[in-house]
Amino acid sequence: MIHTQRPRPFHLNFAFALVLAILAGGCTAPSGDKVYQYAPFHALAAGHFDGDLAVSQLKHHDYIGLGTFNRLDGEMIVLDEVYQIRSDGQAVVAGDSLRTPFSEVTRLRLPAKRTFDSPMSLPELQRALEALAGDDRGSILACRIDGVFASIRVRSVRAQDQPYPTLAEAVKQQKVYECRQIRGTIVAFRFPTTIGNMNVQGWHMHFIDADRKVGGHVLDVQPQSVHAAVQKCSVLELTLPPRDLTATSAPAAGHAAGPE
Repeated sequence: MIHTQRPRPFHLNFAFALVLAILAGGCTAPSGDKVYQYAPFHALAAGHFDGDLAVSQLKHHDYIGLGTFNRLDGEMIVLDEVYQIRSDGQAVVAGDSLRTPFSEVTRLRLPAKRTFDSPMSLPELQRALEALAGDDRGSILACRIDGVFASIRVRSVRAQDQPYPTLAEAVKQQKVYECRQIRGTIVAFRFPTTIGNMNVQGWHMHFIDADRKVGGHVLDVQPQSVHAAVQKCSVLELTLPPRDLTATSAPAAGHAAGPE
């Protein structure tokens, strides 16, 4: 069920927001269980690597999130602060003036929590998170996982130049890094297949170490001893940038405000 409404958590001049209520058991989740998303993923996949939303608008207490930066300049992870994982795998605090072509954030209001003390594979971890959330396969899952990872393999991508390639072409240039016995945090979202091309179907995970020095997009991970918090969300609030998303031109002038 899709409703058009006046933008609230994000608002742009000449933009509008869509609220997608993903039905679960015949009813929607509480309105507080929302994921706030800037731009549909299919635009990023097609090579739309410039957006209007400023990083400063994503920095809110207790918010977690992920995304990328204009020109596809590294990976984004949001943990109160917004961090940029550069193509060399190094993490830095993202400048407030940086902008994003795709990002998503939420607040874990009443997550289910559990500690996992036995080593497991990535698929085992994902199934455990789904079971912890009482997953019905129709909801969005938002997760934060803190602890020690026996190994983790991550990637990042360098900034692209116009004319931009597709995301699939850009990712062929990714640099992959592997760390062992590392403490840190994974932020993850799991979207159902009903989302179509508005977001990544399945799991999408980003990592940053406890010292906030290294990280990236998670390709594989083996948790050793972690504490997981996972929440079901049945509402996606999507803001569309104020331009034709089939174009890859520089962003138009305008102001975007982040989630409340």
